[in-house]
Amino acid sequence: MKLKNFIISIILTFSLCGCVTTKISEEQVYFNKAIENDNNSQYEGAFIYYSKVIDLNKDNSLAYFKRATVSYKLKKIEQAINDLTYVIEYSTELKYDSLFNRGSIFYELAQYDKALSDFLYAIKLNPQHAYTYTMAGNCYSYQKNYKKAVQYYEQALEINPDDEQAKKNLAKLRKYNY
Repeated sequence: MKLKNFIISIILTFSLCGCVTTKISEEQVYFNKAIENDNNSQYEGAFIYYSKVIDLNKDNSLAYFKRATVSYKLKKIEQAINDLTYVIEYSTELKYDSLFNRGSIFYELAQYDKALSDFLYAIKLNPQHAYTYTMAGNCYSYQKNYKKAVQYYEQALEINPDDEQAKKNLAKLRKYNY
């Protein structure tokens, strides 16, 4: 307890005399501006600021992830896929979200093999996210692998019985005896 009080008094002394300063890095300033632009739907500005963050720190996976989101909103699909691919390769914290987002983009592009690959990998990382199973089921359905689609819709409903898309798609397939 005495050591804790001693450390607190040293910190207070330095902060009161101005000996300790908090300086926000240029990277953090750009990141804050990017977030502000993003929150205000100023996606071009957000894209520019996220890019500046990445120029300053090539290892900032969050900046790549956020830039991918903004790129998608700006219809810069290839950029979004490239940024998500970087995050998948170099980040453990954002890997699941990046796989899901990239899989969703591939799904929208009707690239169901690529989408399914991302969704299945995402399921390995987070087997408790029902919607990922639903999206995998959708991919299997588009590939006409209806038995697999049924399995994934059922799994989604085990995790989340209120998943309306899984319920609807499963009902359609069961109507045709799958």
